[in-house]
Amino acid sequence: MKAILSFNLPEEQEEFKDASEGNNWRAAVCEILQELAELEAGDTKPDAGDIRIKVWAILNDRKLDPYDP
Repeated sequence: MKAILSFNLPEEQEEFKDASEGNNWRAAVCEILQELAELEAGDTKPDAGDIRIKVWAILNDRKLDPYDP
């Protein structure tokens, strides 16, 4: 089975970027969920700032920016 995605560039640049980076986003979400599970299992409760820093570190490592269309 084959699937071919087609985009009219540059009009559909945002859609193309979403489709081409989808696997990277999925992996980032899985990594974030793992980090959250580890934080929950710890002895101390992290604050929102600590969680935000971890999330942004994961996104930055994968060169992902949710604000970049």
